[in-house]
Amino acid sequence: MSTAGPTNPSWTRTSRYDIPTLLEDNATTRPDKICLRFDDIDITYAEIHRRSTAVANQLTALGLRPGGRVGALMYNCPELLYLWFATAKLGAIFVPINVNYRGEFLRHQLATARVEIMVTSDDLARPVADVADGAPSLAHLVLQLGSTVDADALGDRLAVHSFEDLLAGPDDEVRIERRPRWNDPNAIIFTAGTTGPSKGAVLTQHYLVRAARQLFVEMRDGREDDVSYSPLPLFHLNALIMGVLGPMTTGATGALDKHFSVSRFWDRVRHYQATQCSILGTMISMLWQVPASDEDRTVPIRVMLAAPIPAELHHRFEERFGLRLVCAYGLSEAVPLLISSVDDPPPPGAAGKPNPVFDIQLVDDEDTPVRPGTAGEIICRPREPHVMFEGYDGNPEATVTTWRNLWFHTGDLVRQRDDGWFEFVDRKKDYIRRRGENISSFEVEHAILLHPAVADVAVHAVASEFSEDDVKACVVLHEGSALEPKELLDHCVANMPYFAVPRYIEFFDEIPKNPVGRVLKYQLRERGATPTTWDREAAGYRVGRPSRPT
Repeated sequence: MSTAGPTNPSWTRTSRYDIPTLLEDNATTRPDKICLRFDDIDITYAEIHRRSTAVANQLTALGLRPGGRVGALMYNCPELLYLWFATAKLGAIFVPINVNYRGEFLRHQLATARVEIMVTSDDLARPVADVADGAPSLAHLVLQLGSTVDADALGDRLAVHSFEDLLAGPDDEVRIERRPRWNDPNAIIFTAGTTGPSKGAVLTQHYLVRAARQLFVEMRDGREDDVSYSPLPLFHLNALIMGVLGPMTTGATGALDKHFSVSRFWDRVRHYQATQCSILGTMISMLWQVPASDEDRTVPIRVMLAAPIPAELHHRFEERFGLRLVCAYGLSEAVPLLISSVDDPPPPGAAGKPNPVFDIQLVDDEDTPVRPGTAGEIICRPREPHVMFEGYDGNPEATVTTWRNLWFHTGDLVRQRDDGWFEFVDRKKDYIRRRGENISSFEVEHAILLHPAVADVAVHAVASEFSEDDVKACVVLHEGSALEPKELLDHCVANMPYFAVPRYIEFFDEIPKNPVGRVLKYQLRERGATPTTWDREAAGYRVGRPSRPT
């Protein structure tokens, strides 16, 4: 018989959640239950508890202490989760980094988060070694299981270890002086910067598990016999809490893939016999384009969470695949802010209703509440302790700025509809969202400015046919310099993640700015793609993602 929650009494009574307790309770009550599945690898609750303990003890042997930082630059794999849970057991901090980051993007996050130990895969070890001199706290590099990288080829700046060494630690109990507390920080998730470099949001153990339980159990009716599938990367909060921690709160099973594939998605769902899933809203549109089949109604998923859900596809998608869609709105700093559930399903176009865990308002530029039907910035503050981020790591100025008038300002515009539901309107800030990835316009600009022919640049969003954004770079060249768009794109490909490479390039004599020198990006956005704008897709310039492990 299915159950709506965990069976361990101590877990159901507590209102203070932490990851070690979650692991221990599941390992005790259901040691042989499959906790996580990667392809054909099944890992039981007892195994993941034991292996993360071994890793924790070896990290301690490398000098890691409570509050220390461990980075991960890896595709989805079991080692990532052993590492994450090991940091939770030590009271250390897990810092997952986008696998597409290179150069300054990567160095900034390593240095800002003060990462001491970095775990990575073969193909990503060289980029880490290349920026190590710019990350003074970094001392150790750990290579993924089965690595064939020659440690000598990485130079002598970092001590190089194998993940096999980490798994060789004692696995009976963690050797620590103090057990981590529920309100200890456990992760730093970087958010795309808009007026400066990306910022690291500090998240506690309680925040992570509390959000995971709400999203899985309260919104999606998560049960012990569910299998929750995620094709999203573990360097994003979505997969961490919806694909891993969520099912663990009921003793269910999580299933992870290395990446999302439109053509293989439903085959993967059937492979895992997944009953739950969380994906991005743009993926709904992509999956809808797959030719209809008689097998569409046979998919095992009963509840799928996506955000945002295209209004015109909402009910048609549910009918075609025989499942229920729910949605939520949030950001790394506070999730979920707007919610729906299988018991209170969202109407098409809605983002959710206010989560009772938060006070929520929609306000104008002067923080005055707006009337229903009027778009306003969504701001929030918690009604419970440690249910949102603790601040931006090492950046108190940014923390204070976002907490103006004792309310956290999201920078997103939302409108309350006549039916009481809330809908997402637009982004107030300058960050760009392209096919599921948040992009810092500041960091793209910084990378473009590294080209010797570029004197000035402004990067902004242009509406995409896929309902999100494409990237446009407005470029001013140094006097006497010449530069072809393809030459500039070659530079971009070498200096930024593939998804941040601009689609559009337009050369300007001067970028519009206000009297104090700030770029008037609203003018550039209104201008959009013009007849003088070069379009790399129209020109046949292809930018592919790096090759992935099979």
